[in-house]
Amino acid sequence: MTRKLNNAQKAYVVRRLAAYDKPAAIAHGLKEIFDVTISPQAIEHYDPERPAGHDLATQWRDAFRAARKAYIAEIADIGSMGKPVRMRLRERMALAAWEEGNYKIANDILNDIAKEAGDAFAGRNRHEHFGAGGTPLTATITYLGAPEPDPAPEAALRAREPRD
Repeated sequence: MTRKLNNAQKAYVVRRLAAYDKPAAIAHGLKEIFDVTISPQAIEHYDPERPAGHDLATQWRDAFRAARKAYIAEIADIGSMGKPVRMRLRERMALAAWEEGNYKIANDILNDIAKEAGDAFAGRNRHEHFGAGGTPLTATITYLGAPEPDPAPEAALRAREPRD
């Protein structure tokens, strides 16, 4: 198990802690992105608001406060389901789908994240979605296709046919 993190990894941990991510999720992210294994308890050392982070270096304490302030300002300005919140939720869904072996779903979610981050629909093909009275939608449902047909009715029809 890796115990020492480099500065890039520490910055990643501090930013994610400041955005209220759970230490276990951050540990998973470190493994996926940096190929570093660290326990969630060790990650708590980088959170100055927890007892484990009481002796955190001033550099990281200041970085945590700045990141927390920026995160709170960002979500306060655009509401609880703003772009950063939606992107973070989608990131978690993509990771869960990937771990379950649902690579197509994970890829679709990652494409959605990329579109939202880069506003891929800007320009001529842009589609705005509004609800009744022109109000913005509060939820979007993506239809992934019709479910697989139930084989039972076909089997029941064949059972009624007379045999030779």
